[in-house]
Amino acid sequence: MAKGTSEVPKPHHTEPPRTARKIAAIISGASRVSPDVVFASLTRNGDDDLNLEIEVANSSTEATLAANHAARSAEVVIAVGGDGTVSDVATGIFGSSAALGIVPAGSTNIAARSLGIPADPVGALALFGGSHRVRAIDIGRSEDRSFVHI
Repeated sequence: MAKGTSEVPKPHHTEPPRTARKIAAIISGASRVSPDVVFASLTRNGDDDLNLEIEVANSSTEATLAANHAARSAEVVIAVGGDGTVSDVATGIFGSSAALGIVPAGSTNIAARSLGIPADPVGALALFGGSHRVRAIDIGRSEDRSFVHI
C-alpha cells in the first residue's frame, strides 16, 4: 500500500452457516425396529445437514424423559413403537416446539393408522426425508400424561 492511501476492504458475500436439522428418535425396547434400521432409513437420502440422535427406552418413564430431553433441541422427536410409546413421547415433548413423528412398530398402532401413516416402519421412516408435512393433531391430556388415540 502506498503511503497516504488507504485500502478499503471489499465486501464479500458469505453464506450463513447452515445449521443441521436435528431429529431425535426414541425407540421402544420392545419395538420390532432396531436402531440400525432407524439410522439407515433416516440417513438414506444423504442428508449431510442431519443431526440424528437415537435412544432406546426400556420403560415408559425412560421414553418420556428421553423425549423431554430431545425436545429441548430437536425439530422432530420420533416415537418408534406402539401407541404407548407414542403417548410417552407426546408427554415428553408436550409444551415444546418439537413436532411429534410416529413410526408404527407396536402391536396395534391405532394412532398411526388413524393418521394414515404407512404401517411399514421403513415406509413411515421414509416420510422424514426431504419435504415432509407437519400437521396439527389433537392431544388428549389426563393430569400430566398425553395421549394421541381414542
